Amino acid sequence: MEYHKLNVKTMKAKVLMLFILIHFSACIYSQPNSIKDLIGAWEGKDSLGRSGRMVVIDSTDIIFTIQNKGTGYARYTIDFGKDPMWFDITMPSKKGTVVLKGFLKFINHNEIKWQLTFDDERKNGFLQETDNNTVLLRPIY
Repeated sequence: MEYHKLNVKTMKAKVLMLFILIHFSACIYSQPNSIKDLIGAWEGKDSLGRSGRMVVIDSTDIIFTIQNKGTGYARYTIDFGKDPMWFDITMPSKKGTVVLKGFLKFINHNEIKWQLTFDDERKNGFLQETDNNTVLLRPIY
């Protein structure tokens, strides 16, 4: 009888451990994109055909062109835990530091939806595409 109780407790412990491992694995893979997916050169066009480009150098540095208005070097932060991801670009200006708040969303492995807002408030998500501030980016090979 003692052997049977011990065997049941061992089995319950094994099942619990298996459940914890499965849950942990699901948590790790529930966030499919990371910085390694973002690093590289990306370009695309908005709904009016104006081009945009960004070259993500590493986990903090970016070179970007917004709608043919010039190229800039800046720092960025990204929150992969949000959907869409919060993607903010910080750059120097004549008046100090400017932060362009925006969003990124991986559509698939070869497409990123990128939108910047040019006011101080962060929106709840992507604005309508007709605002012409959204670029669908594809990797440059």
